[in-house]
Amino acid sequence: MTEAQKLVKSYREEFPDLLPTQLAKKIFHDFPGVFRSVEQVRSIIRGRTVGSGILITHPEKNPPDPSVKTDIVKSLSGQELRNMYNIKAIVIRALKSLPYQEEGIFWRDADFVRRFGLHGRPGYRAILESEETRPYRGKAQGQIIWGHPKSIEEMKNEGTLL
Repeated sequence: MTEAQKLVKSYREEFPDLLPTQLAKKIFHDFPGVFRSVEQVRSIIRGRTVGSGILITHPEKNPPDPSVKTDIVKSLSGQELRNMYNIKAIVIRALKSLPYQEEGIFWRDADFVRRFGLHGRPGYRAILESEETRPYRGKAQGQIIWGHPKSIEEMKNEGTLL
């Protein structure tokens, strides 16, 4: 901890009721040769790193209740990680999702990709064209159509879809 940081810390303990700006002005007025500006003092008071990289934190006037969980970092389960980043899991979840699992409802490829946020994700097209997604997909005049497997099969049997 630098001398300037020690000085700020001692003033914060001595004058706990002063606002940070007031405290910075007082310290700068009392020790003009130690600090370049009031802003430098305020930075130390706010707890930003200055020079040596040592951080001074604010003393707690009202310490947090230990019974209240205040985790800032959220961990992810394996399933949450898959849901966020595994493109295959994302595509399969989209295929099995509700708005389109009703029989007789169909989506054009571009609308399906846009609706489920697949565009721009690496590898989504390869997954959509895989054998695993074949029951959900048909083709009409070069346009890929997505729908419930039973509905797709009916349309294929009628000759509407390929």
